[in-house]
Amino acid sequence: MRTLITKHIGNIIIITGVLHLMLGFFVNWQTAMDMYRSGLVNTADQNVERFGFFWFQINGLFVLFTGSFIQHYTTVSDKQIPVRFGYYLLCIALIGCLLEPLSGFYLYAILALFIIFQK
Repeated sequence: MRTLITKHIGNIIIITGVLHLMLGFFVNWQTAMDMYRSGLVNTADQNVERFGFFWFQINGLFVLFTGSFIQHYTTVSDKQIPVRFGYYLLCIALIGCLLEPLSGFYLYAILALFIIFQK
């Protein structure tokens, strides 16, 4: 029997990915428009702001993909998320928190603990 949080953890990660993408555009709107005006193709590595924006958005898409996969896995198989996934997520969160303390990596640590200690 899965708890409510572990039953919907994929959806929580999906929401996190969507918010990540929205925040990236909100904070870096001018950078996104500059890239658009430059034709998008081969514009990500022209300066640090564009490079950072590109990888921030790619990370958001990866989070969205991960949440979608987890939700599909738990829904179709009706199994728990493998505990090792929680440990991987915790490692990512801890490294992220160390390298960028003012970030959203703390959310991943909380989600990882839910996965590790699921019943």
